[in-house]
Amino acid sequence: MIAEWNTDAKGLGVSIASVHEDVAKCLVLLKKTLLNEFESLSCKHPKKSRDMAKDGIVYCMDCNGNLTEEEIMSKMTTVLMKEKIQARRKFVKKYTIQGLKEKEMAKKLDVSLSTIEKDMVVLQITPGN
Repeated sequence: MIAEWNTDAKGLGVSIASVHEDVAKCLVLLKKTLLNEFESLSCKHPKKSRDMAKDGIVYCMDCNGNLTEEEIMSKMTTVLMKEKIQARRKFVKKYTIQGLKEKEMAKKLDVSLSTIEKDMVVLQITPGN
């Protein structure tokens, strides 16, 4: 019985590590997207207005000062939602390959069944396959 538990624990560990790996990849992608979003703004402020964050990212203090907190939050929310949807769709594709049904996917991903169905349409996956 203990040997069975150890086997299940090992499988659980691998599964958890896989999820964390996907989350880490999403976070790296999010960071790149955010950097590109802010770098794409054509800054015409003098170079002396630039500063460097602790993580080495250079940003313009004047540009950040020109944006209202609401605008900054709106941009961040939009990017985060896009990343969240892309990550969820990766799981829908993965779970489809594993043979999970739509209801099981919705429960695992903690979303509505209609959300899974919409994702499947976008991913061009036939329900029930």
